[in-house]
Amino acid sequence: MSAHKPGGEHGGMATVWWKQRKLSRKDTIPVGVLLLVFCLTAIDYSPLLTRTNLAVALIQQGQLDQAIEELQGILERAPAHPLALYNLGVAYQQKGWNAKAIESYRTLLSLYPDDIEARVNLGILYRKEGQLDQAIREFQHAITLHPHLPLPYLHLGFAYAEKGWKEKAEEILTRYERLSQASSEDRRRRLRAR
Repeated sequence: MSAHKPGGEHGGMATVWWKQRKLSRKDTIPVGVLLLVFCLTAIDYSPLLTRTNLAVALIQQGQLDQAIEELQGILERAPAHPLALYNLGVAYQQKGWNAKAIESYRTLLSLYPDDIEARVNLGILYRKEGQLDQAIREFQHAITLHPHLPLPYLHLGFAYAEKGWKEKAEEILTRYERLSQASSEDRRRRLRAR
């Protein structure tokens, strides 16, 4: 699983917001110790961002229950915290708790309607739940917000195909391929320029 935002991979799995290095088993103890310190400390001196990053690390390690607990604690203190809302949706989605993930993303989008990653993940969940019209609306909205981002086109094309709209699906998937190629070429140019 990649650890960055945007919010979905080609297979529909949500991703975690912040770029992190891949964690190994040897990293489990320090994260566990940090969690224990946070739980035992009566006064939490850590900033919310540090706690959010801890939750992201827990998600990456597959410790979803602990991550959810940490994120819920953040949201008790700051109910509109966008990173906590987004990553709570990710954790719920990875646990297969689609209804809770949908609720988390919808809450985030009610506060921050231009969050494209949450919108794409919400569309992915609607598609999984068979709510294709709602999924299509989310992907179309994401495209309106960021027309040069390839990922919403991919998922919109899949949704069109599931609806049986072959021509629309082909058109959108062709756009996805063109945007993906352009993104790849831009990355190569930037790497060569270094």
